[in-house]
Amino acid sequence: MTFRTTLVAAAISVAAVQSVQAKDITVGTILNSNDVAIQAMQKWDDLLTERTEGRLSLNIIAGGALGGTRELVQQLASGEIDVNLSAPVALQEAAPTYQCLEAEYVFRDEDHGFAVWRGDIGKATSTRMREDYGIEIAAVGRRGSRNVTANVPVKTPKDLTGVKMRVTNSLRSEVFSAFGALPPRLRCRTIWRSASRCV
Repeated sequence: MTFRTTLVAAAISVAAVQSVQAKDITVGTILNSNDVAIQAMQKWDDLLTERTEGRLSLNIIAGGALGGTRELVQQLASGEIDVNLSAPVALQEAAPTYQCLEAEYVFRDEDHGFAVWRGDIGKATSTRMREDYGIEIAAVGRRGSRNVTANVPVKTPKDLTGVKMRVTNSLRSEVFSAFGALPPRLRCRTIWRSASRCV
């Protein structure tokens, strides 16, 4: 089970509630507009706009139009955006000490994952980001199971031995190397381009 985090500028919730003027809350994300999380944010925007009589609304900028994970964390910290809807991979930029929370197979099951994210460890992660960058975790949601796409059947970790696979960060590289895979680190866009060309 993997999780999705919603990072926010530390001041946004207080500012939004206290403000009587209209405000667009800018949400930046690398997720594409077809992602279920973006659809949920669009529904939230409808409800927020309705219940605040138009005083608050979301401006959702999806698909990495504002940059990748690093750029979005920087924009959040500088106040250029108000919310970053992200996978926990953002931790490699905002709280590298806690990056292990986004590793594969770290949680026994979904309940265990939510207990960790909503418990002392999740709170400590959010506190670290608030102290270092002025941002914090506003919510954690369900993302689904981790999947491995391969040209050979992979049913157990042993099946990864010698398999060349592309991963997005050094933590993932270490995890899959421990299973015997051969994972060079590549950016997400490069992975999809390479996979579509069977490289």
